[in-house]
Amino acid sequence: MLLMSALLALSTGVVAQSDPFLELGIPTSAPWEDPAAKKAGAAKAEAAVLNPLEAALPGRLAGDLAELLAARAELAALPAYARTRPQVFPPAPVENAVAFEEYRVEARDAWVRALDFLLALDAAAARYADAPRVKARAPRAAAFGVLALSYAARARFVRSWDDAAARDAALGRLFDEAVPELGTPEGAWTRLLARFSAENVRRDAGLVRAAWRAGGSAKVLSPAAAAAVEADLKALSPVSTKRFSLQAAAAAAGPEFALPSDPAPAPAAAPERPRPAFLPPMPAGELTVSSRVAAAVGAVRHFFLLDASTAPAVPSRAELRELASTLRPGDILLARRMDGRGGLGRPGWWDAAGIYLGGDADRRSAFGDDSLSASLRAAAPSLAVLSTATASEDLLSVVTADRAGVRAAPLARFGAATALAALRPRVAEADKAEALLRAARLIGGALRGDEGELLERVYAGTPAPGALAKRFDESFGTPAQAFDFVAGLRPGAEHGDRRMSVSEFRAASRRPKWDFVDSEEKKR
Repeated sequence: MLLMSALLALSTGVVAQSDPFLELGIPTSAPWEDPAAKKAGAAKAEAAVLNPLEAALPGRLAGDLAELLAARAELAALPAYARTRPQVFPPAPVENAVAFEEYRVEARDAWVRALDFLLALDAAAARYADAPRVKARAPRAAAFGVLALSYAARARFVRSWDDAAARDAALGRLFDEAVPELGTPEGAWTRLLARFSAENVRRDAGLVRAAWRAGGSAKVLSPAAAAAVEADLKALSPVSTKRFSLQAAAAAAGPEFALPSDPAPAPAAAPERPRPAFLPPMPAGELTVSSRVAAAVGAVRHFFLLDASTAPAVPSRAELRELASTLRPGDILLARRMDGRGGLGRPGWWDAAGIYLGGDADRRSAFGDDSLSASLRAAAPSLAVLSTATASEDLLSVVTADRAGVRAAPLARFGAATALAALRPRVAEADKAEALLRAARLIGGALRGDEGELLERVYAGTPAPGALAKRFDESFGTPAQAFDFVAGLRPGAEHGDRRMSVSEFRAASRRPKWDFVDSEEKKR
């Protein structure tokens, strides 16, 4: 002990920063734990990890831009619509006006539609709020461009809608009522007015415009998106500013409501759910005893799938194959996606729908021969079967629609959703055959709307997905019930039973469309 102390004293006097163990040739760490090598490895690992938004950007940028531009166009049409309804939206201030119930219903319907588009734009802002943390210049400019598009569209609409609604105090009170079908609480309109007041908008729009131009967002977005941002920012009369930061601009353009902000792209098809690796990668950097223990515990939980977070967001192919075995041609499929791909402007937890055509064997079993299959292929040549060995979930078996048009999709693609359900219309088989032909004739064409119009065109009187589920719930067990619940898949854990019961389907149909994140939970 004395010898060691002497050595330490000698070494300290000669080389102030040297390590006595190194001076004596005694290594202080194992070769595989060389501090310099560990530091370099940790830096390399950190550099290789992309911001989640940057990683997801290539997979969802084009889709998000298209959806935001569609929501912006729908919002822009609503103030113009209000000007054509002076009895509902007075052109001059009124006092003690009598609000007829039909006018109140019309005003509320317009507001609920507008609020749904606003929430879609707000959800996109939450998803892209991390734009300043994206490292690469072009992706960062693109991410901030989406954020600017969302902000400018929301701000311009609120200012325009206030012009239409401010002349009647009763309208303001109506817009402040809770909207259970969307999930918004009381006071949403007052909250939006405070956020997008004229003064706030001029200041925030100035920050956004300065960052938009300095970062070059217009050069990396589509021409339509760039033109929309420029037009909206100009209409907001922004205050010119030379000093700004990207972080401040992103904060000014950020979301108003606490909506989920998962940036992951929508899956192209259902996964096979491969077996997880035996051990997840060990944490980079200095490893303490506690970090080793945590890593070991995490490895055990990872391998045995003890965390619900390991559950995929969509059903597996095996589950879709099982679902297909219960379906019959003519069934209506409902999906819950909430990835910004469908259902905008319409309340309801279910936001997408399709008509199930089935395959040749399904139609032969249901209708007795192959004549309907031949008629369907004559109406839509794309339905031709390329191989008799095609799996049921890969057949072009679902007719669906969006703003791009009507198309036939495999169940594996349509079923890439959070939840699925199937309803069977209580109509004669001959009527179902005619409905399937109507669906096939729509393939390749365009609709004014999307799945809502598709359902109406195929089965007259059938409403949009959310309203259809609500109607089923309200009429269940009564003579007015027009559909039967067939099967469904609910969100669930990896090894849990994802099969949905009719009671679970009815309960889901009563849920609000949007899921708001609790502010306190979000802070944690």
